[in-house]
Amino acid sequence: MADLIKKQFTNFVGLDLKSSDITRSDDFASDMLNAQYKKDGDIEKRKGHKANAESMGGFGLFNYNRIDPITGLITAELLSVDTKLHKREVSNLNVTYSGSDATSLISIFFDIISDEYKCQIQEGVTQVLDFSLGKGFDEASPITLSSLKTAIDALTGFAAVITGSTSTPAAFLDIVRDHDLVSSSLDVEAGYWSTPNTTISEPFIGSETNKTSVDFENTTAVQLSNVLLLSNGYDEVQKYDGQTVYRAGIPTPSNAPTTALTSGSITGIYRHAYRYVQKDAVGNFIEGFISPDSSPDLSASTQSIDVTVDNILAGSGFNTNCAIVAGAQGPVNIITVDDGSGGSHTLKVGDTAYFFDSVSGAYVERNVDAVGASTITVAGAAVTVADNAVISNNLRIQIYRNQNGGLFKFLVEEIPNNSFTSTQTLNDNKTDVSLGIQFIVPLTDRGLPPKGRYLASFNSQLVIAGQIESPDQIFWSDVLSPEYFPTGNNLRAEVDGNEKITGIGQTNQSFAIFKERSIDIISGEIESNNIRREVLTKDLGCAAHATIKEVEDRLFFLSDRGVFSLVSGQLPTEESFRIEPAFKQEGVIDSLRYKTKRAIAVNHREDQKYILYLPIESVTAGPDIESTSNSTLFVFDFFRQSWLKWNNYNLAGGSVIHQRKLYFTERRLSTFTGTVDHILYVQMASNDAYDYMDHDKPVNFSYSSNWIHLGEPSIFKTIIRLKVHSIPETQNNPYSMIVKGEKDFIKGFVVFNIPLDFNSAAQGYGLSSYGTTAYGDIAKQSAKHKINKKVQALRFIFENETHQENVSITGFEIVYSARFKAEIKD
Repeated sequence: MADLIKKQFTNFVGLDLKSSDITRSDDFASDMLNAQYKKDGDIEKRKGHKANAESMGGFGLFNYNRIDPITGLITAELLSVDTKLHKREVSNLNVTYSGSDATSLISIFFDIISDEYKCQIQEGVTQVLDFSLGKGFDEASPITLSSLKTAIDALTGFAAVITGSTSTPAAFLDIVRDHDLVSSSLDVEAGYWSTPNTTISEPFIGSETNKTSVDFENTTAVQLSNVLLLSNGYDEVQKYDGQTVYRAGIPTPSNAPTTALTSGSITGIYRHAYRYVQKDAVGNFIEGFISPDSSPDLSASTQSIDVTVDNILAGSGFNTNCAIVAGAQGPVNIITVDDGSGGSHTLKVGDTAYFFDSVSGAYVERNVDAVGASTITVAGAAVTVADNAVISNNLRIQIYRNQNGGLFKFLVEEIPNNSFTSTQTLNDNKTDVSLGIQFIVPLTDRGLPPKGRYLASFNSQLVIAGQIESPDQIFWSDVLSPEYFPTGNNLRAEVDGNEKITGIGQTNQSFAIFKERSIDIISGEIESNNIRREVLTKDLGCAAHATIKEVEDRLFFLSDRGVFSLVSGQLPTEESFRIEPAFKQEGVIDSLRYKTKRAIAVNHREDQKYILYLPIESVTAGPDIESTSNSTLFVFDFFRQSWLKWNNYNLAGGSVIHQRKLYFTERRLSTFTGTVDHILYVQMASNDAYDYMDHDKPVNFSYSSNWIHLGEPSIFKTIIRLKVHSIPETQNNPYSMIVKGEKDFIKGFVVFNIPLDFNSAAQGYGLSSYGTTAYGDIAKQSAKHKINKKVQALRFIFENETHQENVSITGFEIVYSARFKAEIKD
C-alpha cells in the first residue's frame, strides 16, 4: 500500500470543546492559547499589550466623546473610576536633531537581553545614547520623561521638549523603531492621569467601601445629551460634563420662599416661587421643579418685596463651585474673592462664572481663565462687581412672581446660587410690565435620578436598574432630559422567585431586562409610558451587566450557560455552544471558579471580536480583590464564527475601545508593592515584532490540532512526516516553533518534541531588501520533519514562547501509512 497524504489548510474555525476527541471535525482546534486567525484564515499569535499609564481607577473604564458646544469639535476622552473620576492625558516627547550626519536614528523599545525598555540613538554609524527606561512600574523609582530629556539634551546636536507631565514613566512611551531624526523630528506619547474637578472629595466612595462584597460590580456609564452619566449603585448618580463631576439632576426646593414688604415702588397682590437651574459646561439647561408658593400673598402699596430663598449648599454633591466678591471692584478682569467669611472660594479654571456685572447692567457668563487663593480671572471685557456679590459656576436660582392678582407667574430674576450660606434675599421692585418670561408648568415632576448599579439608554432616555433596595425595579427618565426622573416612570420586573435584575440593554426597538434566570422585553413608546412588558424566557438570564454588548445588531450577553445573543423580542440564540463546557463550574474549587458577576466584555469592532473576560479572584491581606493569572478570556471572532482562548489580559478594572484601540485596566496584586494595582494597558497595533509581547513578557502561543485518526480511531497507522506551511510573511518575518505530538487521545502523553525553523531559506545575502527579512533572505514558506510514530491517533501542538516573535501557520500536511490489518485489538 502506498503512503498517503492528509492536508489541512486555512479552514480553521476555532475551539470545539463540546465534541468528543473522536467525533470533532478536523477544522476545529482541540485546545489553544493566545492564538487568533488572520482574515485569510492563517493561524497567528494574538497581539500583545503595553502599559500606557500608571495605576489609577480600577472600578470602570469609559469613553466620553465631548462635543464642544461652540465649535462642534469632538474630543475623545478615556476615563477611569475609583473613588473619583480620572481622565487620561498625554505626555508628548519631541526629539530633534541639528547635527551634520546624513542619518540619525532613534529607537524606543524593549530590550530582551537587558530585560528593560531602552532609548537608543545612533548618529551616523556611532551609537551616542543607550539609555535605560526600566519597566515603568513595580520599580522603586521609575525612570521619568524628565530623566530621558536630560540624557538627550546632554548630546551635542540633540534636543528634547516635553508637553504634559514630565514625571510620566518613560517606559510607557510608544514603541519607536529606527526613526530618522534627519528626515523629521520625533513625536512620541505616553499616558498619565489627571483628575477632573469635583464638588465633593470622593463622589464614588461606595465602590471602595463595597469592593469586597460578593455583589460588587464596576461602575457603569452612559453618554446622553453630550454628558457622561455614571453610577455604581451605592452613591448618587454622577454627571461629568467635561469640566466637573457632580450629582446628576437638580433638586426641588424643600421650602417656599419667605417674603416681606419693604420700601419701593410697586403696587399689587403678589406671591413668589423659585426653582434651581444648572447650565452645564456643554450648554444643557437642567431646570428643576418649582417650589411651593410663598404664603400669604402680600399686598404691596408703593413698596418692594424682599424674597428669601434657600441655596443649594456646598457638600450636597451638586455643582456648587462658588465665590463671593471681596470688596467692590471694577472695571477688572482679576476679581478678588473669598467664601463670604474670608475663607477660600471653590471656583476652578474652566468653570463658567455667572454673576452680575454693573458695566453691562446684567447677569453675565464668563469663562474662568485662572484662579488664585483669593482671586479669579475672567475672560472678556472688564467687569464691575459689588461687594459680597455671588459668583456661581452657572448654578442659578430663578425667582418668579405673579402679576397683580394674577394666576400665572413670570420671571423676576435669575440669580447665582450662593453655596456658602443657607439662604439669600432678592429685593423685588419690578413692575408687572418689567417681568420676564412666563413660567410654564412642566407636564411631569423632575425628580432626581435614583441610585442603581446599571445604566443604559433606550431611545435617548436614561434607564436605571439594579437598585440595592429594590433590585427588581427599573426607572426611566423623562424625554426632555436624561436627568429628570418623574414619579411613576418605573416598573417592577417580577417573575417566579423574585429575582434580582442583573443587567439591562436596548436591542433594536425593544429593551431587555435581564435577571439571573429570566429575560423581560419592553416595547412601545417609553416617552409616553405607553409600553408593553413581556416575559421572553424563564430559563435563561444574564450573569453580568458588563458583558452586555451590541455586536452587529445583536445584543451579546453572558449567562450561566455561556454566551447568548438577543435580537428584539426573539428567543435568545446560543453563540458559545462549541465551548459550552468551559462555562461549567460544577466541582470546581472556589479558588478556581469564575466570578461571573464581575465578568467584563468588550466589542472590538475593528478586529471583529467579542472579548469576554472571566475573572478568577483572590482576596489579599488588604483586604482587596485581585484577579489572578488563572483568569481566562474567551474571544469570539465573529468574522469567522470561531471561539479563541487567551490569557494574560487582566480586564478586571474595565475595558473599552478608544480611538480604535483596545484599552484595559487591570486589578492585579503587585508582589513589588504588596498592593492591588490598576495599570492602564493598550493593545499593540504597530504591525511590528514588538506587537508580540505583553509589556515585558513574551506572548505564549499554543495551538492544538484535532486528534487525527483518519476515521479509524482503533486502527494503527504510522505518521511518517509533518510539513507545515507558512505562506504570508509575519511582521518580523523569521520565527521558529516547537511541535509536540501526543498519541492515542492521552493528553500529556508526548511522543515527540521537534523544532521547526522558519528563520531563513538561506538564499543568500541581498536577494530581498535589507531589513525586511534576516540578512535580506526570503523567509521559508514551509518546514518539515520526520515523525515515524505508530499511533492510533495523534494531535499536533504548535508552540512558540519566544519574545517579540509571531508565527503564521497556513496549514500542514502529514504523510502516513496504514499498512496494518483492520482489526480491533485488546
